[in-house]
Amino acid sequence: MANTNRVRQIYQVAALFAGPSPATGQHFSSGNSGENYILQIPRVQSVSTDTNVTRQDVNQFGQLSRIDSIILEPPTASMDFSYYLLDGKAESILGFAASGESTFISGLIDKSQDEKNYFVAITPEGSDAVGYSNSNLTNVLALGNGFISNYSLSLAVGQIPTASVTVEASNAVYYTGSSGKAIPAVNPENGQRIAGFNFSLPPAVSYTGSSIASALRPGDLIFELPRDGFLGSYASGLGAFHVQSVNISIPLSREPINRLGSTFPFAREPQFPINISMTIEAIAADIRESSLDDILCNDVSISPRLKLRLPDCEGNGANAVTLDFKNAKSDSSNYSLDLSSNATVSFTLSAQIGGIGNTTDGFFMSGSYT
Repeated sequence: MANTNRVRQIYQVAALFAGPSPATGQHFSSGNSGENYILQIPRVQSVSTDTNVTRQDVNQFGQLSRIDSIILEPPTASMDFSYYLLDGKAESILGFAASGESTFISGLIDKSQDEKNYFVAITPEGSDAVGYSNSNLTNVLALGNGFISNYSLSLAVGQIPTASVTVEASNAVYYTGSSGKAIPAVNPENGQRIAGFNFSLPPAVSYTGSSIASALRPGDLIFELPRDGFLGSYASGLGAFHVQSVNISIPLSREPINRLGSTFPFAREPQFPINISMTIEAIAADIRESSLDDILCNDVSISPRLKLRLPDCEGNGANAVTLDFKNAKSDSSNYSLDLSSNATVSFTLSAQIGGIGNTTDGFFMSGSYT
């Protein structure tokens, strides 16, 4: 029988999991038994969910108040979560290509790793979710038919590198118990829950990976950025500017495709082209001779690279993950100086996601996970 004596929930009782694709399929290797395909997302820092029901009021002449408020569009659910960037393992669980061999969202483009179910396990108050194995006392909040609609990275001085993800879903289900439960996915045609496939959440563990550190540090990051579009040589801010933060945003806005006779959208397709951006904030140092009008005849592309290394006393740690922002263009720059702070500069670069076989455009991640 599920625990009903919780007074509150804090971070120690929660763990986040993602299921396989498609969301409407089996979550074990053999029907409802065998290898469990649900995997835990490591180093999660925050999770929030939201549900929304859109209604249309029905009014008529002769009556002030509405006679009904009907649902014309299916209810929607969403989840936002963040986690520390490690070795690409979390990204691979979410369906992204994190081996560096293809564009980051190749699995979303070819649908092999797109729609998933997401699960938040909640153990009894006072119990760490890690290592807790009593499925009868573990509650679950699950989102069905989830599609990732945004992925972003934040890397800054004094902060642990962090990834943030937004998921749009068609259903939200609350369970008492975490074993042998019907999956939360629905049939897009009629809006009814999928029958015949169950899930069981594995016990949460503390991820260790392949010699991975507990967290990556900003001091172990190497940022290779062309000094300018003309020299083509690389520097890490020395002699030009000192990088303070890098933010990468990959918007994956979804277009719900509906048809008469279907309760839910039968597809949620990414809206192409996908323009990704990189924003760089830095402390200004040297000034280089240049002129804005030169860009008209010398508008070259640049390809910044970020290497996040494992902590090492001598600064020679192995690469945990490498991020490549390929064939980018400079969109804007800003210079700012006031009485109370250092002069700062900011740059915004943009690129477009290429097709599955394109290895020269967009965003690529190469992780050390196994």
